[in-house]
Amino acid sequence: MQYYNNPVSETTKPDPFILQANGIYYCYSTHTDGIMVSISDDLIHFEDKGFAYTNEKEKDFWAPSTIYLNGTFYMYFSSVSKSDEDTLEEKLKVVSSINPLGPFKFEKQLFDYFSIDAQPYFYRGDLYLFYSTNILGCDTEMPGTSILVDKMKNPLEVESKPKIVVKPSIDEEIFQKNRFNDSRDWYTIEGASIIERNNKLYILYSANSYLNENYFINYSVGDLKEDLRDIEFKKYKDDYTYHALMKKNDEVGGTGHNSVCKGSDLIEDYIVYHGRNNDIVFDMTKEQRTMRVDKLSFSGDTLLCDGPSLNNIKMPKKPLIKETNITLVNDSLKFNINGNYIFDLWIKGISSHQGIRYGYKIGDSIEIDLIQGSSTILVYKINDNIKIKIDEIRLPSDFKFDVPHCFKVKRIFDSITLELEDNRIFTYNLPLSDNLEIYSLYSMAEIVSFSLNNYNILENENLLYLSRYYDLNRCVEIKDNRINIIRKTLLYPKSIGIYSLTVSFLSKDSYILINNKQIELLDSQDIKFIYDKNEKIELLLYKVQISKCIYKKLQ
Repeated sequence: MQYYNNPVSETTKPDPFILQANGIYYCYSTHTDGIMVSISDDLIHFEDKGFAYTNEKEKDFWAPSTIYLNGTFYMYFSSVSKSDEDTLEEKLKVVSSINPLGPFKFEKQLFDYFSIDAQPYFYRGDLYLFYSTNILGCDTEMPGTSILVDKMKNPLEVESKPKIVVKPSIDEEIFQKNRFNDSRDWYTIEGASIIERNNKLYILYSANSYLNENYFINYSVGDLKEDLRDIEFKKYKDDYTYHALMKKNDEVGGTGHNSVCKGSDLIEDYIVYHGRNNDIVFDMTKEQRTMRVDKLSFSGDTLLCDGPSLNNIKMPKKPLIKETNITLVNDSLKFNINGNYIFDLWIKGISSHQGIRYGYKIGDSIEIDLIQGSSTILVYKINDNIKIKIDEIRLPSDFKFDVPHCFKVKRIFDSITLELEDNRIFTYNLPLSDNLEIYSLYSMAEIVSFSLNNYNILENENLLYLSRYYDLNRCVEIKDNRINIIRKTLLYPKSIGIYSLTVSFLSKDSYILINNKQIELLDSQDIKFIYDKNEKIELLLYKVQISKCIYKKLQ
């Protein structure tokens, strides 16, 4: 087992934002003179690459965030004129580049008022912008900075129909007492970071000020809607109870302004944030915020965090397969894979007079074919070498086949989910065979990066496959992507391994017994146990809800 220590950066990296592109982690961070960028292939060991963007007429380049779309990287940040001494003049701008390391070129200023901490987020093909401002969301009781969300017409233009999603509600969020000498305290909610899970959207945010003792990270959560502006978000645990997902401890202070990303295993979540070691004397005149990485996890719908940690932290796990920079010329790359898995494929076509056509096949069951001529993705079901088209996905008219695109694929038994880079999701249910093949057809393509890992996690409609892991003594029903067990139901594990069920109670007389021992549940949480055939494992469930099942083989 390998370990690492926090901070993971030798140089200061305030407001770290992580972008995963082409199989590489790019970290963009705040700096007085521009936006700094560094790279890593494991999320822990970063190499500084200097400024991705700078402008000699401006200073205080705050809180960058970057997205990739169709061959272009768009970076959002705020800054002020060098002649301006008022940080309330910080305004959001957007710059672009075809290279994630830069140099980025200026595109436009998004707002003409104080605006910071942009977080662009793709949702089902639409782009949204979360950001913080003082202009909206202030009231006479708790004036200050709030988080808003707006839909974007394109990466350079918002619809200008913002909705407040997280605003101040407790004293622990005070940035400064009597800040403007009008007897009112000033509150601050900023630094939005987004997680989507189990039909819910989570907004992680920082509250207070990194200069203050009570600076902390928490989150709000709401049920997904067709338009993210329609979601009603509630802070955890509620709007009026102080709770910190992460805050100062004996070893680390100043913990805040995070981003969230997947580890290289494609499964585990990590929170990347800045902080200060408490053994360093605090100096307000110096930049002392360094980048740190800790594991982020869920118990039921509740977020949990191991940090802030300092020493002897387990390294993020590696994928089962990792390949980079492989050129295919009317050829294929085959993998002997069976069971359930998840993979990220970054692939691009290479222009020629024959056009571009590439894709991948899962066994002899399904084929995903990208065709430049028709600007479509064709999905075929295969039976005894006979193909039938089951879907046709229209790509944007400006879709570039000769730049890298990311395709996320998840196989769960006889279900396959395809996620495009703009977060459009397509699910197909049909008998699937094993093995995987990535190909170019009568053309050339480059596999920029391919990562694959075993994946035995059942959520949403894939809870249909619960019987692959458990014997059940009666029929259960999936409703609203969860299994509601009303009558007393027995579950028996089928294979030796480590099991986890995310369970919540449906009523006051609900209960769970494992080998006749009752399990206490205070909220939705994960119940874990090991079945090694040395003893019989029997679960008796009554009036409970199952939202997730995880299985891991014993090593």
